Amino acid sequence: MANGVLNILDNLPKYREGTVQDFLAHRTEYSCFVAALKKFGYWDRLSEPGPWTVVAPDDQSFKARNISLQSIEAMQPDAYKKRLFGGYIFKTRVFVSDLLVMFGGSGYPRYGSSVNNLIVHIDGDEDMSSGIYLKESALQPTFFLLNQRTSAVIESPLSSAYQINYMTDNGVIHNIDALLLTPTEALY
Repeated sequence: MANGVLNILDNLPKYREGTVQDFLAHRTEYSCFVAALKKFGYWDRLSEPGPWTVVAPDDQSFKARNISLQSIEAMQPDAYKKRLFGGYIFKTRVFVSDLLVMFGGSGYPRYGSSVNNLIVHIDGDEDMSSGIYLKESALQPTFFLLNQRTSAVIESPLSSAYQINYMTDNGVIHNIDALLLTPTEALY
């Protein structure tokens, strides 16, 4: 084209007026995640300007790990490392399409490089980072937790295209069908 650039998108962001907090509060499939964010002190941040990226495990993810609203309420936050729920929140805005633009084609995820993934250190949990990368074989966006000390990685794919890239006024939300850690795995 002589007068511009044409970008082809295979998945458009889905805009929802309000904040990330508003979005999560009005979606019943995130009631356990919302309760955990409130209990562990992350909830109020999601009404601030951001930008935020939130990987939101749905209630079925909690149920699969035998975690209920009642068990979340009974938890004592000081007994757990920040990785339990802090790893699901990033102080930046990342759409899955951003990862496609950055994709480098190395044959493996490069945790810690800036080429095809987002990786962020978890505040208050010096051994852990979390992020999103693309699996090269299928260009599947995948959420991960990385133990910097041991190099151990726990990962799970993000949900299908219609459940990612929810844009709000202060961030973006991606659904995930898995909770990567149990509370027992995050105890001090």
